[in-house]
Amino acid sequence: MTSTAQTAANRANAQASTGPVTDAGKSKSSQNSLQHGLSSDFSVLSSESQADYESLAQRVQADLVPSGEHESFLVHQMIQSRWRIERITRLESAAFEYMIFGSDDASPEGHIVSQMFDKGGDPISAFNRYRAAAERSYHKCYRELLNGRQVAQKMQMKATDNYIKNVVFAPPPGQAPPNGFASQNAPAASTAPAPAPLSNPASLKNNLKV
Repeated sequence: MTSTAQTAANRANAQASTGPVTDAGKSKSSQNSLQHGLSSDFSVLSSESQADYESLAQRVQADLVPSGEHESFLVHQMIQSRWRIERITRLESAAFEYMIFGSDDASPEGHIVSQMFDKGGDPISAFNRYRAAAERSYHKCYRELLNGRQVAQKMQMKATDNYIKNVVFAPPPGQAPPNGFASQNAPAASTAPAPAPLSNPASLKNNLKV
């Protein structure tokens, strides 16, 4: 348990901490919120082109033509994954440039990569993980989209078959064969000869007595 003296000391230290004082420290501190945008909720970064994102969205939607709210959600997730993959590609290029030429890249991607290296991280490994996650998300949504359409197609085919069976080939009223289909062939007439009538029953009786 924290003692009263320790609590008072902590408060005094907090009040004495006023953040960076020099211009360089303030500049670095003001950029701490700049993120690579790979692990947070999706958004188009201020350094990225909203027009390019909308162009990508239009192309993907025109290619997949989502129908209904669920398909629209899946396609929207795919668009975001595609954008993340393109972002990772730019960051990877900046990371390799940093490793080769140093921190002279003044682009937003170069600045992000520089921060990641300054923190002692391994940007290349991190980008590989984020790329794998984005690709899994993209392909998962795509498979679900195709599976949903296959199920809908099978249901439509079943409904069509039922309509043909119960409406198009429906038997007349009062004639419903067990299989649901009217026979197309009339029953064939019997060709066996009819038995000859008895001409004299009395003579047959006499013959039996003999």
